[in-house]
Amino acid sequence: VEEGMALEPNAVFVMPPRTNMTLTGDTFHLRTIPVPFAWPKTITVLLLSMAEELGSRAVAVILSGFDHDGSAALKPIKAAGGLTFAQADPSVASMPHSAVQTGEIDYLLPAAEIGKAILALARKPLPLGRS
Repeated sequence: VEEGMALEPNAVFVMPPRTNMTLTGDTFHLRTIPVPFAWPKTITVLLLSMAEELGSRAVAVILSGFDHDGSAALKPIKAAGGLTFAQADPSVASMPHSAVQTGEIDYLLPAAEIGKAILALARKPLPLGRS
């Protein structure tokens, strides 16, 4: 992602390292963060902006990773009517485990199944609680 890039359908966007990325309307905004003194919360920052800007169209996916980044944004995503996924087969379990512990995960799936489930959402809603 580059500053000012527009959100587009059927695309995957990758956040640059050491960057907080937010969404305003359909536009990405980037802010470089210095080397943190504590663990960065870049995923949380992005997901919170998605909850605010996209509402029920927001889909959060928490994959393998360290710490609990992203977990604090799951409740706002759900409150906005969005959906949440977590990886069931992570190589590093901290982030997905923390996400599941919030009680705000709709779908706990193996990584290889998450993309398929999201595509199925475009066709028709999946029943909540699928695992």
